[in-house]
Amino acid sequence: MALKDMCNDYMLEIVDEDLRGKKYENCSDEKEKCVICLSKLKGSEEASKLECGHKFHFECIKKWLIVENMCPLCKEAVLN
Repeated sequence: MALKDMCNDYMLEIVDEDLRGKKYENCSDEKEKCVICLSKLKGSEEASKLECGHKFHFECIKKWLIVENMCPLCKEAVLN
């Protein structure tokens, strides 16, 4: 296994342990978008809310955090 693949597998483990997905709930009338894929978040989809309060599709932010350890919107560090 290549070193890059091992690093990606390790990061995936860290992201899986730290990030929680749950069904998306919108408390306002506005439709929120996942800024990673640009699709609207819907009630039946799995989403994650980071410590900074920003919401994304669970799978989108999971893939993002494997590459970048920061919120794509405010750049706050996510994983410690």
